[in-house]
Amino acid sequence: MAKVLSKISAVCCIMLFLSAIAPFSDAYALSIGEKVPNVTLKDVSGSPVSLDKFRGKIVLINFWATWCPSCKYELRYLNELQKKHDELVVLAISIDKDQSSCSKFISKNPANFTILTDPDGIAVNAFKGRAMPTSYILDKEGAVRYIHFGFNEDKDPALWEKEINELKGGKI
Repeated sequence: MAKVLSKISAVCCIMLFLSAIAPFSDAYALSIGEKVPNVTLKDVSGSPVSLDKFRGKIVLINFWATWCPSCKYELRYLNELQKKHDELVVLAISIDKDQSSCSKFISKNPANFTILTDPDGIAVNAFKGRAMPTSYILDKEGAVRYIHFGFNEDKDPALWEKEINELKGGKI
């Protein structure tokens, strides 16, 4: 029953995400090998952060929202991933329209990585996101190497590990 509810939750998250970004997004996400656009967003304290700042590092960009159960659940795995890899930068981009929702959630569920806010859909539009959550793993040059649509607890954390280790070792 829990797995059925999890699948229903994932479908609902995808549908809500698509309705939230419909005015911003065309039909296709960034592709493997494409450079990510340089976008500047604010972190939860209001300081601007440019994605270009992280060139030279392996980066996992995760689009999420507080209204998405799968998104909230996967944040604990992102915490573990960030703790395990010094050379990795995890950026979780909240697409919540109401920034206070994001701030309240983070105050109750601390993250040991950078949380950015995208209430106007600037980044999700630039990335052409199409599912919630979506994670992009970038190489040190800022090119997309791996994309994960949705979150599967049984597969994604292990896959993230494998992909990050491949990028650390220079294997693509």
